[in-house]
Amino acid sequence: MTSWGGGGNGLTVYNYVILILAILSMMKPWKTALLFLADVLLFNLLLPYFPDPAGLNHTYNNLMNSLFLSLVAIGIATSLYNSRIQSKKDEITIRRQYQQIEAANKILSKEALTDALTGIQNRNSYKKAIRTLTQPDTLSLACVYIDVNGLHEINNHLGHKAGDVMLKTVAAILLKNFGRESVFRIGGDEFVVLCRDVLHQTVTENLEDVRQAVERAGYSISVGLEWREEGLDINEIIQAAETDMQMRKEEYYSAQGGERQQRSLDSQMERVITEKRDAERFLRVLAPVFKGVYFVNLETDTLRRIFIPSYFEKMLEESRDSFSKALLMYANRMVEPEYVRLFEQFCDYGNLEMMLDGDEIPGFTYQKRDGSRLKLRVLRCNSYFSSSQETLWIFSDMEESY
Repeated sequence: MTSWGGGGNGLTVYNYVILILAILSMMKPWKTALLFLADVLLFNLLLPYFPDPAGLNHTYNNLMNSLFLSLVAIGIATSLYNSRIQSKKDEITIRRQYQQIEAANKILSKEALTDALTGIQNRNSYKKAIRTLTQPDTLSLACVYIDVNGLHEINNHLGHKAGDVMLKTVAAILLKNFGRESVFRIGGDEFVVLCRDVLHQTVTENLEDVRQAVERAGYSISVGLEWREEGLDINEIIQAAETDMQMRKEEYYSAQGGERQQRSLDSQMERVITEKRDAERFLRVLAPVFKGVYFVNLETDTLRRIFIPSYFEKMLEESRDSFSKALLMYANRMVEPEYVRLFEQFCDYGNLEMMLDGDEIPGFTYQKRDGSRLKLRVLRCNSYFSSSQETLWIFSDMEESY
């Protein structure tokens, strides 16, 4: 076609237009085919209105040429569309992989700086903090050096799990009083708290709260403290606090004596054996009714097991023995969604304490995803006010009786 109405082998304006549209088109293949074939039809319907100057009839040639060219254009447009779509998919895939790599790096970085057992900052974080703690405008620095007394003996006599619970409890108490940014676990039974621009009175008051909370939990710590406004060499401050701690530790063991320490361990072993015997009796008689019974310390978010199902044991391991985290995990995985809000309210310990101050026993009934209905009740223990914020959580089956 050499003109709108003529034939021949040359390219017409139509040829150029149709090829340019094919190259620029971003339409889906079926839309491109529909448009181009409609264009061929329209083009051939209009040709009789533009006769050849020489009077020749090129209708057949024009139809075949325009149809062939449109098919070629459809092929070009489809190929380019698929190429662009694939390129976009590759771009999205690369971006997603990059995001996954970034997320993995963040997780690895966090694990490298976090103690796996207690969830607080580890020795790597501690070394990093030492390098950056002192600033030109620093007014004071303090170091609290803590050693947990009796970890080795507890591990030997009661097992490493009991020792782990002790370390987690101490870590939770330190976090509550000094904050996540200041607390580090630097060794097996050693913790360090680094404070910048904190008043001496504030540090000592927080430290006293820590001592009392640790004692209420049934453990003991040796503590060294160094606070300075002058000579702010962080390494000297840490060394002085560690020396102070070692002196307190020697005083502790001298005062305790081997016999008294052994009596304390014997008492703990007797309590463990008694609890185990009580649990066995409980399993024989009341297991069909009670689906979980725990003593939970609201102050440290730790628990003593009376009766615990295997699935909740696994959730506690995932949550690093944080009762509230494990309970929310249980609610989201095993409880009907409309009841999850009730568990969230009870895991807000400030809110729960207000409910415990009321006249009625806090509790609610809920349904699990397997259709069973359970009731949760929370009661104060006798020692709730005097020694610790320990509570009794009872999960009972509504369809069983005893």
